[in-house]
Amino acid sequence: FFRSHAGNVRELALKTSFANFTVEAAGGSGYKTLRLLNGTGQLYVHKTAIKKWDTCAGDALLRSIGGLMLDFNGDMLSYDPNGDYVLRNGLIAAAQYPFTYFQQWRQHLKGASG
Repeated sequence: FFRSHAGNVRELALKTSFANFTVEAAGGSGYKTLRLLNGTGQLYVHKTAIKKWDTCAGDALLRSIGGLMLDFNGDMLSYDPNGDYVLRNGLIAAAQYPFTYFQQWRQHLKGASG
């Protein structure tokens, strides 16, 4: 389950080990996170900038069940009120195995850029 209406997520996914995933265009970070939470989606990738107020509730719910939203550096999202309110370097989210998916996605990005 990928976000595909912004960035080139669909193209990256189809060229890599994520090719067996069904890529779905869907609006709204909350909706995509709900799909992870109810088990109808496995992975949410967002490559373009997103405001953190769009991710914070879903991130909290994912964390409560052992899932995570990570940025493309592999860091958990920070909601520090003194920090930037925009996440600029992409996010990857999963309810199960978030670090495994992150490592696979990171390998994709390395392979796609070089």
